[in-house]
Amino acid sequence: CPGACTQLGQGGKCMIGGASSPLYEACPADITGRRWRECSKPSQDFLSIGLGAGGALLGICLVTFSVMKWAQRRHGSIIAYARKKRADLNRTGQRLKILPPETARYTQFFVLTGFCVAG
Repeated sequence: CPGACTQLGQGGKCMIGGASSPLYEACPADITGRRWRECSKPSQDFLSIGLGAGGALLGICLVTFSVMKWAQRRHGSIIAYARKKRADLNRTGQRLKILPPETARYTQFFVLTGFCVAG
């Protein structure tokens, strides 16, 4: 509605569209804070937004707590579990030939790469 109405604060008619022909609707005089084709100001529902955000936060906290307790029960701590997973990923990457072997010399590789880029 704002944007199709006459001057701000004067009201008028606005085109809201239709299936076969344009439809016109009277605009109220006060159109501040409204968007295109919004002839009435929408109400802010802070309660549902707050409950949704609080519920999502509670769900994330519960999942995090459950994973940490599971890791503590099975592996001793979350850090030990992370180390085990990192070692598993390294072994799998080396087996699939997408990671270098454990005997690889990274310093030599980066120095050689630096010389190639610089030269």
